[in-house]
Amino acid sequence: MVRPTLDELREQLGGIKKSQRPLRRMQGKHGMPAHGVTCGECAFLKTQNYGTRSFFKCALYSMSKSEASDFRKSWPGCGAFKEK
Repeated sequence: MVRPTLDELREQLGGIKKSQRPLRRMQGKHGMPAHGVTCGECAFLKTQNYGTRSFFKCALYSMSKSEASDFRKSWPGCGAFKEK
């Protein structure tokens, strides 16, 4: 796996919003992944069903029912990325 350059990391992080705190915490704890992987491709991303709705949670972060722990499949992965 090839690690991204500093410029690529800056570009990748430039689109992160304040609402993406779970992603920032995971990347701070585990580092950045190889270029081009997303949370949606990671084995740790799980689907939680609550009533008629589904939400994505990272098994390494939190499996709570809180919106604050929701992840998006499109988010760039972290250094703990594990291929499905």
